[in-house]
Amino acid sequence: MLEPLGVTFAAYSGETVMHAAERAGLQWPTVCHGNAQCGTCYVEVLEGADKLQPPEDREQRALRMSPPAVIGDGTMRLACQLRAYGDLKLHRRHVRKCEPLPNRNQS
Repeated sequence: MLEPLGVTFAAYSGETVMHAAERAGLQWPTVCHGNAQCGTCYVEVLEGADKLQPPEDREQRALRMSPPAVIGDGTMRLACQLRAYGDLKLHRRHVRKCEPLPNRNQS
C-alpha cells in the first residue's frame, strides 16, 4: 500500500519498489533513475520494515548525502534499492499515476 495516494501494487520477488511502481503505472520521483545517487526516490516504510534486508552501502551513502525530511517514525529507504519480499505499507508524496508499462516476462 502506498500512502497518501492510496494505491496497492504488486512486485515480483526481489524487484525494487520503484520498478514495481513504474510497472504498475506510477511515476516515482527520481533524478538518477535507479542508480542510488540522488536520494530523490526516498520512501518511508511504515509497516513491514522488520522484513527488509538492511540497506547496502551505496543506499546508505545516498540517504546521508540527501537526507529526506522524516514524515513519521518509519524507516527511510530508497525506492530504487528497496526490494520487496513481502507486504509493505509505504509513504511517499509526489508519486503520480500514469500509463502502466507493458507486461514483460521476468526471468
